[in-house]
Formats: sequence, C-alpha cells, structure tokens
Amino acid sequence: MRMRSNVRANTTPIFAALLFLTACMLGIAQQRQQADVWPVPRAQWHDDTPLGGKGLRLLLQALNYPVKRADAPLRAMPRDAAVWLLLDPKARFSRREAGALLAWVRRGGTLVWVASPWPARMSLSEGYLGLSVGIKNLQDALGVQPGSELSVMAQQQKQLLPPLFPLNRGAASIYWSGVRNATASDGIVTMTRPHLEIAGTPAGTQLARIEIGAGRIIVAPDALLFTNYALSKADNAVLVTNLVRVHTGDSAPNAIYFDERHHGEETFWGEKSPPGLMYYLWQPPLRYAVLQLLGAALLWWALAGRRLGAPVPLPEAEPVTRASLFALAMGALFQKVNRPRAAATTVGDNFRRDLTRRLGMSVSDADAAIAERAAAATGLPARTIDRLLLRAKAPAEHEADVLSDAQEMEIVLRKLGR
Repeated sequence: MRMRSNVRANTTPIFAALLFLTACMLGIAQQRQQADVWPVPRAQWHDDTPLGGKGLRLLLQALNYPVKRADAPLRAMPRDAAVWLLLDPKARFSRREAGALLAWVRRGGTLVWVASPWPARMSLSEGYLGLSVGIKNLQDALGVQPGSELSVMAQQQKQLLPPLFPLNRGAASIYWSGVRNATASDGIVTMTRPHLEIAGTPAGTQLARIEIGAGRIIVAPDALLFTNYALSKADNAVLVTNLVRVHTGDSAPNAIYFDERHHGEETFWGEKSPPGLMYYLWQPPLRYAVLQLLGAALLWWALAGRRLGAPVPLPEAEPVTRASLFALAMGALFQKVNRPRAAATTVGDNFRRDLTRRLGMSVSDADAAIAERAAAATGLPARTIDRLLLRAKAPAEHEADVLSDAQEMEIVLRKLGR
C-alpha cells in the first residue's frame, strides 16, 4: 500500500544555523570584553602609530647607523649586527634561534630585550601568541622574569594611551649622560643573576644590563620606552640613544637590527597554531551555553524532523494521466477564484472558432449547419459534433466532463487536419 507523507517545510537546518550564529556572536562578544583599552606597545620599525617604532628607526638612521629588519628564520646571526633590538612582545622564534642569539651576545653583541611576555590587560589571544619557545628559553637562560604588569590606571581613567612614569636612576652609568627626567611604564622585571641596575624602584628593576661573556643584554619590562609616543619626550630619546651608542662604534660591525620574527617550533603551551573560535567557545561559562544550544537543536530536530500520527493510505483508484492531474489542478484553481467554468468556456470558444475556420464558415452560423458540414468532412456523427458545439456555449460543471469534452473536440479538429 502506498503511503502519503505530510508535507512540511524542514526548518531544522535554518534553526541550527541560527544557533551557530548566536554562539559565534557570543564568542566574539566575550573576546571584545577581554580586549585592551589601549593596544600593546610593540615598537615595530614600520609602525608610525603612537605605540609603534618608526620614530626609533628614523632616530637611529639620523645617527648614520645602518638599520635593518629581521623577519625570517635565521640560520646564523648577521655578521654586520652590532645591536639587536628584540622589542616586539609578540615575537616568536625557535629554541635553536634563541641559542644562536645568546652565543652571538657572548661573542660581543648587544641585545636590547623586552623581557615581559605581554603587558597587563592584554587579551587572551594576544597573550597566547606573545610567548614563544625562544622567548621562554631566553627567560630561563638569563634568570629574568616579568615582575609587575603595566599600570591599570589608564584603563580606570579611560585613557587612550598608557601613562608614562618617571624612571628612577640606579647605578651611575654613562647611559644617563644628558638625561634628566626620562619616563617609561611602571613595569618591572625580576632577575636572579648579577646585573647593573640602570633604573629601578624598591619594587623592582625598571632597566638593567646583564653581562654575558664579551657582550651584554639591556633588559626592559616592556617596549613603551622605545615607542614613538615615549620618544616624543626629549630625555627619553637621549636615554635610548645612549643605550645604543655606548655599544656601537664607527667601524663595522655597526648595524642595528629590529627583530620582528613570527615563526618557531611551537608556542609556550605546546600548540602549533593559535586558538581559533572553537577554543573560545569551549571555555566556561560559554561552553555550557553552547551545550545547551546543541541540546535544544537536537530536541527540535527530534520533534520537527519526524512525521507524527498514523500514515494515511491513498484511495484505491485507476491510474490517472498527467493531463487529468493538470485539469484537476486548474479546476481547483478556478474554483478558488470563483470562476469554475472559465477554462471550459475558453476551450469551447477556441473549438468553435477553429472548426468554422477549417470549414470555411462563420462562427455566427447555426450549430446544426456547422455539425452537418463537419460530419461530412470528418466522417464523425453529426450528433456528436452538435453536442460539442452546445457544450462550447454551456460548459459542464464537473472537471472530468470538461476534460472528456476537450478530448473529443481535439479529435474533431485533428480529423480536419489541424
């Protein structure tokens, strides 16, 4: 027995898509809530924004230093490098490259390094990318750990840029020559090995120098001192210039490199790529919302995706043709518009017009005369043709009778060579 299923629009995919979009919007909203009030100081050499490093590059070039950029994996340190600026807290490189950098310092190179993996209030995604295996290797090898974070005062006051705090002089050194009131962030670093404290507070070190072999490492808690924003202060520009000029000479090697590499073996957390949207969607409490949405989607699919009730058997009837199905559908349509005989009237008018045109007669001639001449031409009974002409004027009410009459009219026209 053939069964007829209930016709129902499948809304499950649409509902599931809406749930997924809702979850994505929630994830994006959560990430925005974790974002910084102001961006992270990165001091990149092409960046002319307040927290960029283009001003430092132009300053060094004005002092006739060759300034270059390292952004590709290094098999060996460049021979012309005298000072290596590792200012980008998001820099990423491998453990092998970190070892080559330390070996280069021991041979007499100078590294200016931002030791903090990321400043305060950095978003989770930025912090995730900020600390690589190479950075972690430097921290462990040098015994340097970030102390405090950048001040949250700027966030509380809704400032667009982080505030600058005075740098307190540490040990007497040539770095302070011509410097009166240098300013930077209030971040500090903690070091376990001997070092020269260039600037510091009772809470910790603000700027320090670590001697390694024939070289040295200048350690800062963050890159704010080297940004365009901080270098707009004259004393800051003099201090940064001293940090570089003390350890470079007029003869080669005297090139200064900006380290902006973004590659490596893996991140500190052991992942090979930063987390995607699903990572954030799976963090509590957003995870519970996603699970609830998935449960609701499954329930909706179970209820709306199945036919409820007993199957309805098709009535036993003879096979019908496509023409009859079309006629029934058209009849139902004309019934809905309250014109049940419109189709039959049109068919009848066309039949009378085609018939008289073929016989060379007029549509105004009598039905009997038309039927007699058509019967003589086709060999069909005149009574049948006369009945069809009558039906053309007064169509039947039932769709089946109209279909039968239309078929007979078609036979008559074909006999006349239509």
